[in-house]
This record gives sequence, structure tokens and C-alpha cells, in this order.
Amino acid sequence: MCEFQVITTNSFGCVVKCSHCEDIHLSFGNVLAVIDNSEFEQLKWVVENLYIKKYREIVDSGEKMYLNTDSEKFALALNAHELHELNTLLQEASVMLEVYTILDIK
Repeated sequence: MCEFQVITTNSFGCVVKCSHCEDIHLSFGNVLAVIDNSEFEQLKWVVENLYIKKYREIVDSGEKMYLNTDSEKFALALNAHELHELNTLLQEASVMLEVYTILDIK
């Protein structure tokens, strides 16, 4: 049975990790993804790069940006504020996961 540890939260969602199976649960809006550490790092990298390259463009246009996933049938449509909040959530979670690893907190 999973035992969850809250890693970080914001007004859009949260990141929690199971101390038994070590799966990471990312809740953002009405989407829940259960991913492993490597998938988390990949998602963080994709969101961070999208944020760096496209944030100003979608702020100026007011349009949504599409975040493609590994599934060809699933993508997230994010406005500028949502992209900012998702990037912040993932960056904070990444730092906290590193702290927990260094301190050997499970």
C-alpha cells in the first residue's frame, strides 16, 4: 500500500512520492500522472525548455501552448499562467527530491 509524502504544492496542483514504490504522483489541475524518477526528470526538462523558449510568446499572444507527451494521443494545453505554475511546481519538486535524497529521507 502506498504511503505518500508531499513534496511540494501550489494553487494548481501538487507532487507527492510514495515511500514504498517510489512512484511520483503529479496532480495538476484535473490531470493526475503517476511517473517514475526518470519520467519526472524528462517531464521537468520538457516543461522547463518550453517555458524558456515559449513563455514570452504565449504571454504576448494570449494563446495556449501544447505540451506533447510520450503518448501521441495525449497533450496538455496550457496558457501562460498555467505553464508558469507547472514549471514552478516541477522545479520546486526537483529541488526537494534532491534534498530528500541527500538527507536520505524516504
